[in-house]
Amino acid sequence: MCTDNDIANLLFPDVTLLPEDLYRRYPPRQKNAAARITRFAPSPTGFLTIGGLYATLISERLAHQSGGVFYLRIEDTDQKREVAGSAEDIIDSMEYIGIRADEGVMGSEAEIGDYGPYKQSSRAEDSPAIRRATRAILPGTRAMSGIS
Repeated sequence: MCTDNDIANLLFPDVTLLPEDLYRRYPPRQKNAAARITRFAPSPTGFLTIGGLYATLISERLAHQSGGVFYLRIEDTDQKREVAGSAEDIIDSMEYIGIRADEGVMGSEAEIGDYGPYKQSSRAEDSPAIRRATRAILPGTRAMSGIS
């Protein structure tokens, strides 16, 4: 007879990192209670729009005025629409008006920070979170009782 863990392994053979692994990889930040961690996560499908610039400015100011961290993550998972060089153009536009991320993507290959990778396509093993969480909780439940 199969155990719940055996069935979970059959349902999710590709899920190797579980939530506890991710908690070890990304421990809580050491910050005061008022500090905010914010981010801007544009898709590299063209230039930085005025709306994107506004969102970036708000996120950056909230983080820095509270003593927190502002980071830049690039949402590069829609590779059909990706425009070559647009991530670098977005970073250059931000820097031109005086917005610099504390962590994240800093150029075509450069990243800084302990909570990366900051390009979404490089986080494939961290996602999808729902499958990972489901894989983690199934063995301890009666969700699969009676399945053999």
